[in-house]
Amino acid sequence: MEKNKIKKTLGNIKNSLVKSLSDRKRIMPKIMSVVVAFCIWFYVVSVESPVVEKEIKDIPVKIELPEEGDFEIFSGKNETVDITVKGKRSSLRLLSPDDFDAVLNLSDYSDSGIYNISVDIFSPESATVVEQSVSKIKVFLDRNMQKNLEIGVDLKGKGGTRTDIEFEKIASPAELQVSGPKSIVSTVKTASVEFDCRGKVESELHDYLTVVLKDSKNNSVESPYLELSETDVYVTVAPYLTKTVELALNVNGLAEEDYIPELSKETVELRGPLEMMNEYELIGIDADFSDFEMNGTKSDSRTYELDIPDEFEIVGDGSKEIEVSFEINEDKKTFSGLEVDVIPKDGMDCAVYDTVDITVVGRKSLINKFTADDIKTVEADFTKNDIVDGRIAVSVEFSQNFSSLRLEEEYTVRAYMTQKASHTVSENE
Repeated sequence: MEKNKIKKTLGNIKNSLVKSLSDRKRIMPKIMSVVVAFCIWFYVVSVESPVVEKEIKDIPVKIELPEEGDFEIFSGKNETVDITVKGKRSSLRLLSPDDFDAVLNLSDYSDSGIYNISVDIFSPESATVVEQSVSKIKVFLDRNMQKNLEIGVDLKGKGGTRTDIEFEKIASPAELQVSGPKSIVSTVKTASVEFDCRGKVESELHDYLTVVLKDSKNNSVESPYLELSETDVYVTVAPYLTKTVELALNVNGLAEEDYIPELSKETVELRGPLEMMNEYELIGIDADFSDFEMNGTKSDSRTYELDIPDEFEIVGDGSKEIEVSFEINEDKKTFSGLEVDVIPKDGMDCAVYDTVDITVVGRKSLINKFTADDIKTVEADFTKNDIVDGRIAVSVEFSQNFSSLRLEEEYTVRAYMTQKASHTVSENE
């Protein structure tokens, strides 16, 4: 039984080998057919390739500028062109936009201007251009120019019917730079914004406004080729008022009836924000004369600085200094028949014959209050003064509250002074 299994297995192997050899004979013709077909295709494509057309898109246009003159292009930049080329399929299938050049040749131009320039296409020898999407491009050739301009603010309305108001106009930023073709930039003379302030006059106004360029004839200059560093600016328009304001003097240290004041200015012209100026009618000057000593001085002057808000300015010389001067207003009072006290000299008999009349001079406020009771002493001091022509000087002292008063003149009275009689005592006495 074991032998039969072996025979059967060997028989199956033999049959398989015979079948495999038979199948291989059938496959070989198929393989040869594929090889022959590939060879034919390769020949047709490589040697007998048909002529076809192909579209090449987005070829960047290059610009050749003049070598001299510092010219630039302000239009026609960053252009592209699409083309259709014809050639053998085998040659065209690998071509891309990088294999082509589109050129605007301006190398022979020497003047600024706008030109229609032909687009020249340079292609490989294997491709022929049969069509292009753009044949000419309009080019603005010019030199570049930059100009810095202050930004002005033009008012529309100017505060309605009020003629006493002026406006302080501030643009932020205060200037801009305009750049572009020289032929256009050179015509620009001003940069400004227009602010509508009709009927609005009570407080500061603010707005963002668009800058307008104008030429020497005040015509607007507009061009897509101009570039501005600022197109919109923040504008502040502040109404200002100028008016005459009186000065008021307030003197410390002197009674009002004691002086006649004088100011170097009675009024000043002030300019300031409208809201503040509407409520500003008077400027006070505090003049301190508390350290002033009379001593017969008839006048004095001192300089003070006006205390005004920082937002205000003085029109004219701009000085805040005011000179305050005054003359003392004096009065006098006479006292008659005053008894003179005698201060005798040692060893001498001293006496005066008369009473004395005196006139006291000083500030009016003190004189008005001064009475005979305020005369502290009236003395003839023989220890300090000599008798001259039979008369001796009289000194007068006032009470402390009136120490600043003075005598109108020096006063004297008739006087005598003699040696006291000596008395000798004898031994018998």
